[in-house]
Amino acid sequence: MILLGLTAAIICLFAVFYISKINIYDDFSIRIYQNGENISDKVEINGISFFNRQKPLINNSNEWQNKTWYFKALTVKFNPHLQNGELVNYIITDLEGNVYEQSSKVQNNIISIYTNHENSSWINKLKILIPFNWLNALNLYIFLICFVITLIFFFRKAIFISTEYKKFSVDIKNLRFLIFTLLLIAGTILRFNNPTDTILAYDYYGHLSPTVKFLNFGGFDHHEWAYPYPIFVISTLSLFKNINAICFIQHILSLISLTGLIIYLEYYYKHLKTNTSFQIVYTISTAFVFGILFLNGNFIFFEKMMHHEGLIIPSTVFIVILLMFYFNSFKKSHRTQAFTFAVFGLFFTSLLQYRFTVGFFTVAVLLLIIEIVHQRKINIKKTILSVIIFFILYLSLFLPEYYLINKYEKNAPSFAYTEFVFSNAKIVKKIIDEGKYVDSDFDTTVFEPAISIALENPNKNTFPTLGYNFDYLKYKLVKPALEKYIVQIYSESPNPIYKKPTLANDQNITKIYNDYFKNWTFLILKEYPQDVLLKTINQLIHATIKQNINYIRYNSSVQITNPDTTISTKVGIKFLTENYNFKEGHTYNICIPKKNNFVFNLTGLMVKIMLILSFGYTVFSIIRKRYPLLSICISIIIGCTLITIAILHSFDIARYLQTILPFILILSLVSVLEFVQQNHKKQIKLKDYNLPTPIL
Repeated sequence: MILLGLTAAIICLFAVFYISKINIYDDFSIRIYQNGENISDKVEINGISFFNRQKPLINNSNEWQNKTWYFKALTVKFNPHLQNGELVNYIITDLEGNVYEQSSKVQNNIISIYTNHENSSWINKLKILIPFNWLNALNLYIFLICFVITLIFFFRKAIFISTEYKKFSVDIKNLRFLIFTLLLIAGTILRFNNPTDTILAYDYYGHLSPTVKFLNFGGFDHHEWAYPYPIFVISTLSLFKNINAICFIQHILSLISLTGLIIYLEYYYKHLKTNTSFQIVYTISTAFVFGILFLNGNFIFFEKMMHHEGLIIPSTVFIVILLMFYFNSFKKSHRTQAFTFAVFGLFFTSLLQYRFTVGFFTVAVLLLIIEIVHQRKINIKKTILSVIIFFILYLSLFLPEYYLINKYEKNAPSFAYTEFVFSNAKIVKKIIDEGKYVDSDFDTTVFEPAISIALENPNKNTFPTLGYNFDYLKYKLVKPALEKYIVQIYSESPNPIYKKPTLANDQNITKIYNDYFKNWTFLILKEYPQDVLLKTINQLIHATIKQNINYIRYNSSVQITNPDTTISTKVGIKFLTENYNFKEGHTYNICIPKKNNFVFNLTGLMVKIMLILSFGYTVFSIIRKRYPLLSICISIIIGCTLITIAILHSFDIARYLQTILPFILILSLVSVLEFVQQNHKKQIKLKDYNLPTPIL
């Protein structure tokens, strides 16, 4: 009965969302007019199904027809193209002869039609989508009965009222499971209730370039980002032949990883299930943390993009579970295997999520030190084995990246130096004004004037802590001019393979380019180290103390337009459109339920306070010679990442903070639970209490 009830609940939920989304009924014809002229033969009309699949309508005698399908919307694409804002009329006639006439303005050569009838009420929808008959009524009655029984069962297990003694009690564990189930359902709905097409919104070229090159020509490439995410994209496209599978898989991976972490935490702390105070704190803490992870709009937006940030939740959970598994295997036979898995995960994820590279690598080195210290007195062979494993994993994962950089993108080693120089542009201007340069000609004629323009540009408000628009200065004013300058001045003998030497194909030019930013970095640190320190501290204060809520801020409604061949022809947009169902130039409206400002601001403030308290608690524990290793490792990851961004870039870009949020939440959860455990340990006065190793 319970299984049937769960099935009924799922079907009921699906029915509710199906009915709420479907607005285009079957058996209709549609004609398109412009200025009184029927242009139905100059358009292409597709229906958007409940699962966001496109189904073409049939063109018959200068009108488009749909006999059997129900749709969320219709899209009308014009050929030849129409200008934005042009007015187009459409007339829809259903099987009974009812006429529905409306007009719409063209946007990106497309109009969208969201209904083909006058009455869109729920009662009317039910009459059309589920025609009344006694069999349907009986089925509905059975499903409702099973659904109600299921709800009563779960709430009865979670909240118990004794009729004999008139006592009220709560089964915390079952209540917690009920909360987790509701969060999983809500997170799933939020993700799949929006378009599930993969969107190219920002920084996509570095992933798309190697993908298109491999799928089109069989070779690989390297541009800005490391190889793991392009391999993920290539594998997905090769398997599913549809670029929209990337969004779907990223949603599923996030939901599965969060569910897996919940299950692992339940297993990990099962020895404390008899401790009521721990159970209460654990339930409240996990509900708060996983509520944000499941429902926060930032992660949902990330997962819809072709970008490595779409895997930020699976990456975080992957690292946390591997660390917990390693620390929990200290006195077990599989410790070496756990060490291997943990180091592999840290190295691999540092390539996938480059922003965390310093933190992940630092933690990997810490694990090696722990292994050496622990194993050297027990088994020297295992100590040597741990060192060998560490270096084999490092070489295995990083040598391919070094090879790709050396072959395809020799200027990649200058990335950190470049970011550092442009994030300290005010110091650069000060040094140039004092008559010191790296290249006197370029610095005085291009670099210094460009910084002055950036400081006066109104777009600087997008980077308030820097005082100028970082991207505008780097990508619009300086970098293209520097590349052109170096090619013109320093290319003594063109490479015979190429018509013209460039930064990409000439090793000498690349070396000059890399050395330019290296020399500026050393000059900045030599002349004004105190200014660099002040800038870094200011960025850290902005990220951790100031009353902003960029960790959890998201827009309730976002409109994103895919690029088309007029914007960027070099990344193979046409190739993806023709072969992998990419919707060139298509505009998406992504909507997340509006947030309550008071709750939202309070939650953001709590996250900031939790971050500071968690750091403080970890440091305090170390001072008292208690080493909560899991908290220490996560603190190192967060701290190194915050410092890296503060030095090399700016927290004015909210995404940088938002991608750290999963680690911050998990650190807060671990710190709270460790604190409660320690107090419980003192209360029972049991020195050998079997607590999890990571927080001893």
